[in-house]
Amino acid sequence: MPTAPNTSVQPPLETGTFATQADITAVTYDRGAAQASTKGDGSQVTISYDAADNAYVIGVGPQNYRFLPSDALPSAGNFAFANSANGEERNLLLSTGDQGLIEPRPEYVREGLFYTSSYNAIDDEREYSASSFVFGLPSDVADIAPRGRAAHFITLRGALSGSSAQGAPYDTLSLLSGVGSVQVDFATGKVTIAANTSVSNTQGQSRDEANAGTLSGTADLASGENLFTGSFTANHTDGAGALAFNGDWSGRFYGPDADEVGGTLYATSGDYFYSASFAGREYDAVLPGDTLANLTGVTRFRTSRNANLFPEAGGIESLLSEYFLTYDAATQRWEVGTSQFTIGFGPGNRVSAQDANDLLAYRATQPVAGGGEVQYDIGLFDGSSQGVALTYTSFARVIGTRLDAGGAVEATSLDWIAFGIATPLDQIPLTGSASYTGRTAGTLRQGSDILAEFGGTSLLRVNFGDQTLTVRIAPSGVDAGGVPIAYGIYDFAGALSAVTGEIEADLNGGNGSLLGRFFGDAAQEYGATFRIEDAGLGTLDGVSFGKRD
Repeated sequence: MPTAPNTSVQPPLETGTFATQADITAVTYDRGAAQASTKGDGSQVTISYDAADNAYVIGVGPQNYRFLPSDALPSAGNFAFANSANGEERNLLLSTGDQGLIEPRPEYVREGLFYTSSYNAIDDEREYSASSFVFGLPSDVADIAPRGRAAHFITLRGALSGSSAQGAPYDTLSLLSGVGSVQVDFATGKVTIAANTSVSNTQGQSRDEANAGTLSGTADLASGENLFTGSFTANHTDGAGALAFNGDWSGRFYGPDADEVGGTLYATSGDYFYSASFAGREYDAVLPGDTLANLTGVTRFRTSRNANLFPEAGGIESLLSEYFLTYDAATQRWEVGTSQFTIGFGPGNRVSAQDANDLLAYRATQPVAGGGEVQYDIGLFDGSSQGVALTYTSFARVIGTRLDAGGAVEATSLDWIAFGIATPLDQIPLTGSASYTGRTAGTLRQGSDILAEFGGTSLLRVNFGDQTLTVRIAPSGVDAGGVPIAYGIYDFAGALSAVTGEIEADLNGGNGSLLGRFFGDAAQEYGATFRIEDAGLGTLDGVSFGKRD
């Protein structure tokens, strides 16, 4: 009886061979120094699955490499396998396809990396062969849209070689991972890719953060084909300085709706090579009627967060994005990850007598080990502030107090969170400029002591063409005695990320940063969290938000 064809690349799978695109490279490290690499014929690489023993099979020319469940290794974000034979170590990394709680999950394409290594003890040489690949179910040409734009969230896997200078991380083959975006303008045929990457060694140890990299490139859709090809540049920094890789990339669309993409990138920098594969799915479109007032089911929000945890042993401060915040329209309950724990709250937690400064008050408690608890005071934006009413954007402030069994304070926390119906990359304008008039809300503190709350105004100006922006924040408020505080005017400058769609800015001439997003189906609003270190006042934590003029 014939085996049914695969209709997805996600397990469980049927026995069969997938359409594969791959690059393959050989490189030798002589006493830790990378030698000139050699690019092979990627068309020799095949990917298949054998359901009889639940094995992935990598074919490289006449040689087949089988990876069984018994070869599996623990790995975050990957199916990882390793085995060896005749002195050769074989490794396979496959993306799980699970992009987290928010990002779209591809069903018809996956990316991976296969590499082998063998060691020559006499010459102190280690030889590597690395293949970055994608496999899946390509789309029919007729399924590709003739017009419009699309943006895809992608993940990347790959390998690269680099400098062997003193202190450099490239003493062995470096493994690459990353996230990014592929954007397509179907009418013009232009395709762009942008990504942020990081590297680790073959033992899974992360390289220093300073060795993170970026890549960007452009390509063109081939007329009458499911294919796009172009060029790209990737940048990395190792112990010997900056490395710039230049090369070519190509890809195609996958799935019956052509809403997924996958492909490979290959570049060189002198004798060093850079090989990566990518795969991902299109972001869901935001429609004009997709507002905070019209939520149904469970919604997981894209957010930015200003996090402060003040335990007795010291504090932790950070600006974060894409963390956990959900709303269940059926129960009207929220669930949010704070600096201390994840906490849920809803109508039963309302403390309306404490509503203030455009914030709806909630209180929730959570027990902790040893008999203590954390008390959370939550302020949720009521939707309007000083004449600025928001449709797609909101924010919250969460103050936490952790008590031991005897009621003594062990730690406090302060979180400001901006969230909403985020504008996908392909729905953010590509040309023109805009101004967003709005408001700010926040807290002034010295260490863990909150001295005052403030309001005020904000103004964001953005040039969509070159993706640059400025933000001006002008806080105002009084101290505990009712005396006005002489806040300054704080100006930020930054950019709109082509990778994530985030607003990223730094304080001009001072210590401060801002992180946020545009919200709505056409970037009608923005929301961001910020932190400012004012030497004369203390630390300002808060949110900035506004509507397009």
